[in-house]
Amino acid sequence: MTAVYPQLRDVEVEYAWGGTLGFAFDLMTHAGEMDGMYYALGYAGHGVAMGTYLGKTVAEAMLAGTIKEHPFAAVPFPGAPLGLYNGNPWFLPLVGAWHRFLDLTE
Repeated sequence: MTAVYPQLRDVEVEYAWGGTLGFAFDLMTHAGEMDGMYYALGYAGHGVAMGTYLGKTVAEAMLAGTIKEHPFAAVPFPGAPLGLYNGNPWFLPLVGAWHRFLDLTE
């Protein structure tokens, strides 16, 4: 933060966000329908803007019955690299620890 905004060097940080992000393995946004469940996910760091947009467009496509024509419905879901992910995110604690380490070393 201070590398970009050095004037904030002496400002106390009271809150930090530590939630999960909606990234897909291909870093693409996905929307569509599967087994009667409609979805819009994988905003790749563009959550508020993309979530609002996709919420509206997926709802419109649901009502019109045109979800298969939604631009993001054509983006196929890729599998994990080397098949290392089976639905259980075993790697997330390691990723979190690595980024906490990076935060401490800056």
